[in-house]
Amino acid sequence: MKKKIEYLGRRSLRLKGWDYSSPHYYFITICTKDRQCLFGEITNSIITLNTAGEMLNEEWRNIPSRFDFLELDEYIIMPNHVHAILHIICRGEPCVRPGPAIHPEDQRNYKVPPKGTESRSLGRVIQAYKSKTTYRYIQQMKNFHGPEFQKRLWQRNFFEHIVRSERELGQIRQYIFGNSTNWSNDHENPLIITFP
Repeated sequence: MKKKIEYLGRRSLRLKGWDYSSPHYYFITICTKDRQCLFGEITNSIITLNTAGEMLNEEWRNIPSRFDFLELDEYIIMPNHVHAILHIICRGEPCVRPGPAIHPEDQRNYKVPPKGTESRSLGRVIQAYKSKTTYRYIQQMKNFHGPEFQKRLWQRNFFEHIVRSERELGQIRQYIFGNSTNWSNDHENPLIITFP
């Protein structure tokens, strides 16, 4: 079974047993497919977003209006990835059916258990962001002939880190704040030559 999972590329990056809808700070990174630089450029340690990068920024700022259970913290949009801290502030109502109903008509009073990504989870937020930005990017390409991407705008999945202390939260905020100044050494920079 393990070989089959690895073959399909579906091994989960999430911490086993952790509830990603629980109130907490989460440091996330999402990257473009094949590290394509599609959202702007960095010159003298300053990021200049292009039209696509500005759209990503707009959609990121709109996240709390779509998901009322979280707040935005520090973030940065880089030429080919986004670093951000998201703060889930409340869990919200669980979507579970309490048990068999006595009468079939009572079934409609209960929510159906979720399938796939939980509706009020970190994964659902990132999934929605990727979907919305991909749609808008395709529309921009049609209208402005922006840089094309190969089949997918974003790489599958995302990286996350559960922030476990105030000290760590401060360090991650500093890392995000200074990310553009470190672009020449950033492992997400496709211009850096790496040796096997």
